[in-house]
Amino acid sequence: MGAPEIITIIISSSVLAAILTGFVNLRIQNLNYKREYYKKLIERRIDAQEQILNLTNELRIQVKLDEGVLCNRLCATGEQHFKSISILVAASVNISFWLSNELSNILLDFNIFLLNEINHEIKGINQIERDKSLQQLGIKNHNQIRDFRSKIEQQLMKDFANLTEIKTFVESKNKTGDKLYLLKN
Repeated sequence: MGAPEIITIIISSSVLAAILTGFVNLRIQNLNYKREYYKKLIERRIDAQEQILNLTNELRIQVKLDEGVLCNRLCATGEQHFKSISILVAASVNISFWLSNELSNILLDFNIFLLNEINHEIKGINQIERDKSLQQLGIKNHNQIRDFRSKIEQQLMKDFANLTEIKTFVESKNKTGDKLYLLKN
């Protein structure tokens, strides 16, 4: 074997090593991109779930009224507080893309419940009577509000367990059905 053949072998092995290194680097970059993509999706899902956790913590608070009955703080502390929590519920519906379909549906049902069963009922009442009516509606709907909170918490725990199942999550978003909701006028 002469010098030209040795040089040819060295050059061809160098070219082959460069091609192989380039391919490996490209594959590593692709894997890093996917990892970063999944990481961002998981971060978004965690942020959304933290917001829902804050909502359930708020819904957990009960107030004992003068009559000795329990009322969720949502309705017990006045219209301003009710509106702020209603906005929190509406905001949770807005971030529902990052939540499971099941949790999104529960939140949407809760939002519709608040609009139809409480907000609609205090519309048109003068300001002085509105807070008292809100408390009465809170007493009347105490069990339903508690049940919604419980459903939200249970589904949230299920979703925490499946947080990293991105492929399943994305596939489930492709299978969403349209629900029809009627609001009281």
